[in-house]
Amino acid sequence: MVAAAEEKHGSTPLMQLPASVRPPLHKPASRARPARQCPGITLPPAFEAFYALHWKLYLDYALAHLAETAATAVVRETFGELATQWPFIVSRLNPNAHAWGILTARTWAVSNLGVQRACSDVHYDALVLHRLLGYSTTDTADVMGEEPSKIRYVVTQHAG
Repeated sequence: MVAAAEEKHGSTPLMQLPASVRPPLHKPASRARPARQCPGITLPPAFEAFYALHWKLYLDYALAHLAETAATAVVRETFGELATQWPFIVSRLNPNAHAWGILTARTWAVSNLGVQRACSDVHYDALVLHRLLGYSTTDTADVMGEEPSKIRYVVTQHAG
């Protein structure tokens, strides 16, 4: 076999060839590993519905305060936290308000704006969602876990 290889490559002995051009003497056994797969996670249908209803609005709110990469990370981390705490969240009196509080706390922690607001968190968030982002008072109230009448009152008090 070595003689055949030497004949193939001229008079240069096989082992003197650079490793990059040296033909393998034997074919190594295949060590192909199966592709890594993430473990399948089954989320509760209620969480999937909550995510489907709120992710866009959560992202819009975060984008109003942060750059796209940071906003996306905040929303992803918020939903990760909500998923891990889902049984606790849905046992709360107002799950939407609790979830909204997690998102807004994360958004403000990352923003580092430290802005002193002239109004309460509810007023501020309602104005951002309704006036700045154009969401209806009903959608704003739903995502924040507030009564629609309260949101309508807040946004009309700050008209102008």
